[in-house]
Amino acid sequence: MRRFSVLVILVTLLSLSWQVVTSASQSVQIVDARAGDPITLENVNMEGDVISGEVVNHAGHAVRDVSLLIQHVFAWEDQLRPGTDDPSRAAYYTVPGEIPAGGSKHFSMHFATPLQTRKDGTFVTRAQVAWYMEVTTATPISPHT
Repeated sequence: MRRFSVLVILVTLLSLSWQVVTSASQSVQIVDARAGDPITLENVNMEGDVISGEVVNHAGHAVRDVSLLIQHVFAWEDQLRPGTDDPSRAAYYTVPGEIPAGGSKHFSMHFATPLQTRKDGTFVTRAQVAWYMEVTTATPISPHT
């Protein structure tokens, strides 16, 4: 009986904390994939079917083709009995071009298919830097060395 009571309390607390996270479904969570990563996202927001923000390069060299992972995770209203048709999805978006050292670049991505409006839950959108290419200069090698 005591185990059951503890389980009910834990599930209740978990569901309350989940509701706090999902109640702000219009906001975007910025995920820090790696601590100290020199490429970060700032001022990310979502309006309708468009997500936008800034990619900031804190590195000492230029980067290019920064790829972002955008996830729309569906949080069920009843986490104990989720439905069978999970509408969660993810997409990659590449910010074209080069971002100089210490610079930033605006990005804007329009979703081809809008998120569904549903009564059985809400979407939590997450954005993170997936990968990027470093731009470095090559040092020529003398043929007489």
